[in-house]
Amino acid sequence: YGLSLGTAFQIIDDLLDYQGDATQTGKVVGNDFQEGKMTLPLILALSTANGEDRERLLFLLGNESGRKEGFFEAYVLIEKYDGFVLSRRRAESIVAEAVAGLRIFSGEECLPVLSVLNALAQYVLARKK
Repeated sequence: YGLSLGTAFQIIDDLLDYQGDATQTGKVVGNDFQEGKMTLPLILALSTANGEDRERLLFLLGNESGRKEGFFEAYVLIEKYDGFVLSRRRAESIVAEAVAGLRIFSGEECLPVLSVLNALAQYVLARKK
């Protein structure tokens, strides 16, 4: 549960770096890309992009000026190849697996803790910061 939730949390964090509101997240949108970090939305887009678009993404990522000035272009390409949608689905799937793993606990005495763990899992998916 913990490892899965942590992984989903990181994927949502990767999404917020591209799509979040800086006033809510407290960090500059696009910072991970500008630092050259290979986050899941970018990895998924690179894995499905056609040759020209893939090369363009790699070019933007591979040089400092491309990372600084090419964030919007990279964003559009990641969106074109469903990097954001697929990342979100992956996070949702991981959270669902984490919650399903809690089914081994049963009994009235477990209900309060399970309720909290389920709420925490849903928070990971709903968070905006």
